[in-house]
Formats: sequence, C-alpha cells, structure tokens
Amino acid sequence: MYAQKTLTLPFGERHCHFRRVLTILKDRVLIVGRSSSDDEMKVAAALLAVAFVKAEPSMTLHSTVTQPQSGVRAMPMQRVMSMAAPPETRADIPLAVRARARLLQMHYESKVGHIGGNLSALDALLHLHCRVMSDDDLFVLSKGHAAGALYIALWAAGLLDENELRSFHQDGTRLAGHPVAGWHKRIPFATGSLGHGLGLAAGAALARQLRGDPGTVYCLLSDGECEEGSTWESILLAHHRKLANLVILVDANGLQGFGSTAEVASLEPLAPKFRAFGMQVVEIDGHAPAALDGALEKRRAGPLVVLMRTVKGRGVSFMEGRMEWHYLPLNDAQYAAALRELGVL
Repeated sequence: MYAQKTLTLPFGERHCHFRRVLTILKDRVLIVGRSSSDDEMKVAAALLAVAFVKAEPSMTLHSTVTQPQSGVRAMPMQRVMSMAAPPETRADIPLAVRARARLLQMHYESKVGHIGGNLSALDALLHLHCRVMSDDDLFVLSKGHAAGALYIALWAAGLLDENELRSFHQDGTRLAGHPVAGWHKRIPFATGSLGHGLGLAAGAALARQLRGDPGTVYCLLSDGECEEGSTWESILLAHHRKLANLVILVDANGLQGFGSTAEVASLEPLAPKFRAFGMQVVEIDGHAPAALDGALEKRRAGPLVVLMRTVKGRGVSFMEGRMEWHYLPLNDAQYAAALRELGVL
C-alpha cells in the first residue's frame, strides 16, 4: 500500500540536522518531521524528493496531496519537484536570475566573499559574453575580485561546465578567487592587483592595431580602481594611440573595500575626468543590457569608456548598497533568503 524511506541529508554545514520521512500513500506525499521554518521545510522537501527519485527510479511521485493530519506538513509534489530542479535548468526563470542563483550557490558552497561586487558586474558580463563578444574579441577582467561573475558568464555562454563551477575556490582549481591566466581563451591574464588590467588591455589592443588583427578588447574596471595612477597612464596611452579597438567598462557601484568611493578618495564626477584625457564616454544603467548595446553602437575612431552605474549586491535586498558584502560569505539563512528573493525557492 505504501513505500516509506527515511533519509538524512546535509544542508549547508549543519549535517544530519534535517531528518525527514517521505511517505507515498497512493496519491499523496507527506513530509513528516520537525521543521523550524518554512524555508527549511521547502529546502528539505526538495532535497528529499530528488534523493527519493534517485533511490527509487521506478516509483511515481504523484501531484495530488490531501490535507495532512495534525503535526504533519504536506506540499504539492509538483511544487516540490519544481523547487528541486536546479535554477540554472529551469526555462521559466530568466537568464539573469538563473545566473544570480548559480553565482550565490557557488559562493555559498565555497564559503567565500566578494559577492556584492560580483553581483554589480554580473549583468554586463552576461550580456557581453553571451550576446556581444565574438571569437576575435579579447576580455580582460581588471576587477579581478569579480572572477565569480566572469565564471558564471562563461558558464551561461556555454564556455564552462558545471563540474568546473563546482571546483570554484577549491584546492587545485582553475577557478580561483582571482583569475588564473592562460587556461581559457577569455581569461588571458591573471588580475586582481587593481590598476594593472587596463594596461594589459591597452597593450593587447595596441598589438592588434599594429598587426592589423580583427576584434575588440574589452576591459572591466571598478570605480575604486580608478584611484590607481596606473589606470590613468593606460588611458593616456589608449587615447594617444587612438585605440578604436578598446572598450573600457567601468563598474561604478560607488563602494570599495573600506567604504564608499566618495569617502575614500572621490573622483566624481568621473565622466568629465575621462573626457579630459580625450576619451569618448557614455554613461548608462549598468544593469540594462539594451543600454550597453546602445553605448557600443556609439563608438567612434578611438577608445570608448562605458561608465556603468551599478548597485553593489544587485538583486539581493540585504546586500544592495552595503559595503560589508565586499567581504562577507553567506550563511545558511542568508542563502535561503537570497534564493527566496530571486524567486527560485
């Protein structure tokens, strides 16, 4: 009449704290057990559903759920299985949301920070790598601490796979917290010592100009990085050599490691300073792909600066505009709350 299985599954670091009984009685599915919150209930239910199906592949999970008895929690199986599906595989979720969820998962599982600055750059990197760049183009992540966003953009473009993402920040990985050079075509340089990436990009663009090679060199800077003198030396060179094959993207989220850019060493307004070096500047909403397309269409006979106004921690309300998310990793409750805000939990 029924099949019953008791499973103990890990949830974050709290191994064996979630013991649930998944019972199938003809046409109903019940999750029985202590639950301290609805979020924990949902996560445990989804994990159990997946594990049960894998353990009993011949068993059908029905979608009809009767009202549970007192003390027993129940959930429609269709909803459980929808939650159990990884966000990155769900066609009903927009790419930008799937990418954010996968980025959060990657940082949560590895227990590392720099999440806020990754989220501010993610929309531009997704659009650049999935829609704009060709095989002739080169990308330089001068803002090296946004490596996670770069990896997710490459994954979204089909240029990295799930197994590689799972190795993020692990021993022996190629997906380090700051980019490791040379193993991937779109990661040509090791960066993270701020102020160096634009010089590398300008040099690569100059080499292409001298050889007559096709393609554009794209370089992503942070606004805090613009406090580095080497950045302005590179801008001087780019203008002097009229590097029309160079596009400089500035992730201007207004925050850096020790506070706001206005408090630490304000350079605002930034656009006139770039123009003073002879640069063409287009200022846009850095979370609007169509605005990035519009800026790129305005390129003239020299290097282009796209000043992207962004929000640190974009998409997760308790991270947005908060300097501490330059550093903090996610705990279990924060991870669940972030996924709930994204609509994938």
